[in-house]
Amino acid sequence: RFVPQFDPADLASTAWAFAAVKYNHEPFFDVLASQAVVILDLLSVEELADIAWSFASMQHADGPLMTAIASPAGQKIHLFGAREISNLAWSLTKSLVSDIPLIDAP
Repeated sequence: RFVPQFDPADLASTAWAFAAVKYNHEPFFDVLASQAVVILDLLSVEELADIAWSFASMQHADGPLMTAIASPAGQKIHLFGAREISNLAWSLTKSLVSDIPLIDAP
């Protein structure tokens, strides 16, 4: 089966679009999660927050993905605006990921 290779903006936009219309196709979100983990370091703070929000809002809060998002988010925390911080915080809380290095970020 064909699985597209997304660039960071396309991946974040696609995840957001599926979540915005409440279309929860679990196999597709699994593909998005696996691709997101591979390109995490390339994601902007907005893309990190949007992906986290999308997965959490669809109750497809993939633990490994959310934990993985926390690392680059912690490194880029100084770049986050209010929207990104609030979306990321809500998403991590909603996903119930407890071992988050982001909490200790400066």
